[in-house]
Amino acid sequence: MKIGISVLPTDYSPDIALIAKELEELKFESLWVEDRPILPVNTFIKPVDGIRIPKIFADVADPFVSLARASSVTEKLKLATGPCLITERNPLLLSKEVASLDMFTKGRFIFGIGMSPFKEEISIMGGDFDNIWANIEEAVLSMKVLWTETKSEFSGNYYKFPPVFSFPSSVSEPHPPVLVYTNDEKSYEYISKWGNGIVLENISPDELISQKILFDNLFIKSNKDFDITIKTKDVSRDLELINEFEFAGANRLIIDLYSYDSEQSIESLQDIANKIKLYKNI
Repeated sequence: MKIGISVLPTDYSPDIALIAKELEELKFESLWVEDRPILPVNTFIKPVDGIRIPKIFADVADPFVSLARASSVTEKLKLATGPCLITERNPLLLSKEVASLDMFTKGRFIFGIGMSPFKEEISIMGGDFDNIWANIEEAVLSMKVLWTETKSEFSGNYYKFPPVFSFPSSVSEPHPPVLVYTNDEKSYEYISKWGNGIVLENISPDELISQKILFDNLFIKSNKDFDITIKTKDVSRDLELINEFEFAGANRLIIDLYSYDSEQSIESLQDIANKIKLYKNI
């Protein structure tokens, strides 16, 4: 079981370079950073019992800049977007950011993608909320053209461009792995065509066993390996639970590290590493 850590880099959180260096020393597999270009003040999701959307999601630094900083102090740690809100970025620019980071990290980049739950955010940034998976699919397909062809050309419903040069090429072949954050079964058919894996949030090992049957039926047809990652706020640092996820078919577990104190963050990482016996498992 590979273990990753998810962080929210802000101007008041610990320096991501410090966290990345500690993760590599403790032999964690990967570092994941979230993406939120904007957060609308007013959203279609109404507050429930006084609970409001945490402002921290508006404070998150750009994930590609954050991961570039993390890459400068590491050599083996995989670096991932978790997730990049792909329909909120121009694929012509995003494909270059992805390829550049993959080049500078010598193939250590994982392209985690997903969608915002906020219709207003997607609309402001030019995405199609009502047909979001068709929009996401076209964004991915257009970037695959940019990553793999010398003279890249694409014509779709959402993105169109004439033949262009777009470099550098990524180190990963044919491009960095594309892992999709979703629990929406409607998306699985899309992902089976162009994705390399899925990130499921807040499910139990038993639920994963049921879901994996569906995945196997879809992805065996695609004739490619498929990565299953679990991310959950409720994951304890309980080795037994981690083993249950591994038995259920997960390849990776992502643990949240949302801390605003550097010393506390380092202590938490060391505690996690000790409890899950990373030194023996990786």
